Amino acid sequence: MSRYQDSLPEDALFVKVTRTIARPVAETFKYIVPVDVTHTFPRQGDMPGNVKTTVTTDWGQYVGQTRDTTADDGSSFHETLTALDPDKSFGYKVENLTSPAMKGVVDRIEGAWEFTDNGNGTTSIEWFYVLIPAGPEAVATIKRRYLRVIAGGSRMP
Repeated sequence: MSRYQDSLPEDALFVKVTRTIARPVAETFKYIVPVDVTHTFPRQGDMPGNVKTTVTTDWGQYVGQTRDTTADDGSSFHETLTALDPDKSFGYKVENLTSPAMKGVVDRIEGAWEFTDNGNGTTSIEWFYVLIPAGPEAVATIKRRYLRVIAGGSRMP
């Protein structure tokens, strides 16, 4: 996330998930980028789970690509692909969160996946996502209600 971090507000809250996959980097990147977002965030506490998205297998084709995702409580969000460096990284931005649990608390979410070829047929992945608070008073709410839930509940496909 270091390459994306400079443009984020000071009160942004970071989550990092890391894994090593026993597959070459090109194969791993090709599998992860277009994965259906409904497989990565199940319901966790009062945070709704993703159940439907407008773009599934064709996601990750170009910077600026967008998709809309619906959650199990009927809420939704809009996602934009913000960076794409094949076999190395991709970034995205989530906006227009309509979930009652998130609206007014999280302004947007920015994320990035970074892939490292370990040289032995394995790939290290770092998945960063950053919650941008809707205001200063939202920081404590995000820390209390979401950071542990998100880090523990998100699934790397």
